[in-house]
Amino acid sequence: MFALCDRFVAHGGRNVTAEHLVDGRAGAVLRVGPQVRDARDDANLGKLRRGRMSIVGQAREVAERFFERFGAGDLDGALELFAPDCIALTPSGPLDNRGHLRAAQALKRALPDSSMDVLRVLELDDEVYVTGRFKGTHEADLVTPLGTVPASGRHLDLLFVDYFRVVDGHIVECEAVRDRLDMILQLDGPPKET
Repeated sequence: MFALCDRFVAHGGRNVTAEHLVDGRAGAVLRVGPQVRDARDDANLGKLRRGRMSIVGQAREVAERFFERFGAGDLDGALELFAPDCIALTPSGPLDNRGHLRAAQALKRALPDSSMDVLRVLELDDEVYVTGRFKGTHEADLVTPLGTVPASGRHLDLLFVDYFRVVDGHIVECEAVRDRLDMILQLDGPPKET
C-alpha cells in the first residue's frame, strides 16, 4: 500500500514523511549514483524481493540499475538495459537508443558529477514510476536541441519523474519528465544559439 500524504504514522508509531516511503516501507530512500546506496534497511529490501513472484520487483531492479549506471558514468551499461526497439519519450522528443545515449553523454559532459536520487517508487507488475532529484554541477557547456547553455558552475537540483515498463529484464517503454524551464533558470539563463 502506498500513501500519498505529507505525514503519516508507521512502524510502531514513528512519524515519517512521504519522502521516506519507498515500496511501502519507511526509511528506504535510495541514493544512487557514484555514491554508495544509502538504504537504511537494504538487507530487508532483498528479503522482500525474494518473497515476491518473479515479475514483481524486476521493473524496480532494472530501474535502479539504470540510475546506478548513469550516476557511475557507465552510459553504455545503462543503455544496455533498454530493448533494442525502445523509444524513450523525453522533453526533447522521442529518442531511439542511439539518441538517448547521445543525450545522456551531453548531460554527463556538462554535469560530470550528475546522479539521480530516488525519492519515491511505485511498482505494479511490469511497470514502475520513479520520482527523484537529478543533481550535478554544471562544469561544461550543455548542448541541447534548443541551443547551448554555457557552463555556469552552478549546482543543479531538478525534480524528475520517470516511467519504465520492463519485459524480460529490458526496458521496453520509457517516459522521462523534466522541468526544462527550472533547469535553464537554475543553470543561469536560456541557451545561446549555436
